[in-house]
Formats: sequence, C-alpha cells, structure tokens
Amino acid sequence: MCDILTFLFAVGVEILLKKYGVEANAVVWIALVVLMCWNIHQILYNNKEGKRKFVIVLMSVITVSGLCYNPVKKGTYVIYEDELVKKISEIRDQDKEALWITNSKSYGILDIPITVGAKTINCHNLYPNLELRHKLDVEGRYEDIYN
Repeated sequence: MCDILTFLFAVGVEILLKKYGVEANAVVWIALVVLMCWNIHQILYNNKEGKRKFVIVLMSVITVSGLCYNPVKKGTYVIYEDELVKKISEIRDQDKEALWITNSKSYGILDIPITVGAKTINCHNLYPNLELRHKLDVEGRYEDIYN
C-alpha cells in the first residue's frame, strides 16, 4: 500500500508543478524524499518481494516523469514568440555589435540572448574565459569563483 501512495504522491506533485508552471519548493521535495525513503525501507525490509516491488515502483515513477516532459511537443515558437526574445532580436538587428550581460538564478534566462544570436556574457562557459574575466575583475578579487 505504501508504494502505491508514494507513487501517487510523486505523480501528483509532478502534474501540479507542470500544470501551474511552479518551481518546486524545498518543502515539497523534502517531503517527497522522506516519503520515498520510508517507502524504500518498508519495501526492502518488511516484504519478501520488496526488491522486485521497489524496482517496479521506481521504474513507474521514472516513466511517468519522463512522459510528462516532452520538449518536442511544444516546439520553438514558445521561445521565438516571447516578447523579451522579440525585443532582444530587434535590438540585435539594429546593433550587431551590442554586447549583452545576463545574470539570473534561472538558467533559461541566461541563454535567451544567445538564442537569437546576440553576443552575450553569462556564466555558461565550459572553461572560464580568463581574458574577459580579468577585464571585468581587474583586481582578481573573484578569480577563485570565475566558473
């Protein structure tokens, strides 16, 4: 019974978050982790077929989570019809050498100017661009956290 409740709880949280476009807060995720840990304990230690049930429940959660997220279903119009993207594109067309700096906790916003081909400085670098970082941080005060 506990595995069914955990599965339903996980699916419900996933659906609600997707439906309302809300990022999960820490309390919801902590509750989900605690419930899953309790469920794993109950299945593995209180049931002879626990390991089999655990794998079935885990695969079900993974499958449902994967089915709820399909980026191909939405298409790229969601990006290119956005007012912010249109405005950045307009400015880029007027000034090809304009340089954009993005700073946000949301990774999607960091790359919006890059999406429309605008030159951008942001925190997404495979390797830190030390030449540029030294120009921005002349004293080298933040060199230990460049990337």
